[in-house]
Amino acid sequence: QKTHQYKVSPGVDYYLQPRLFWRFTTDYHYNYLAADYKNVDISTGPGYGLLQSEQMQLDLTLMAGLKRAYFRDTDPLRNLLVSTSLSYHFSALEWDFQYKFVGWPLEFYSEGNFMKLLNQPVQYLRFNHELISTAGLRYRLSDQIRLSWSYEYSLTDLEVYLPRQPTISFDIKDLRQKLSIGASF
Repeated sequence: QKTHQYKVSPGVDYYLQPRLFWRFTTDYHYNYLAADYKNVDISTGPGYGLLQSEQMQLDLTLMAGLKRAYFRDTDPLRNLLVSTSLSYHFSALEWDFQYKFVGWPLEFYSEGNFMKLLNQPVQYLRFNHELISTAGLRYRLSDQIRLSWSYEYSLTDLEVYLPRQPTISFDIKDLRQKLSIGASF
């Protein structure tokens, strides 16, 4: 198989005031071909709408939560781990930015997440941080239908500490372009 992936990311924002809200999110990723075939993240935290005009919006959210990665018993990486799952506590800064061009059915947007892991359950692996970011343009075909073109960038900073060996640093990067059609209602 070339791919066998699922991703579900439900979330709820509860508004305490017009600009202040509390966010609850859950992310579920399943990738049949990956060493960490299943990842579940649960997070919550306050958010604030810094800019809220008809033309421009910017929301920032501070999140705290738990990230759990699951490994198969048969995976070679599993032999280095104590159990078939790892749990990480994390804090994150999320942003959501939108800029609508006046007189045009065009919108620039950027959203992302910078996550810092607070604990390291494996002594010889250190996950320092993770950045997931998307930036792109949306063209509104109607009030509900839009065409989007975006760049998606992800970076995971990982270091391996082995006895009597120099530290090995891995920066796992991924850059993708995406063309999609979407609906809002």
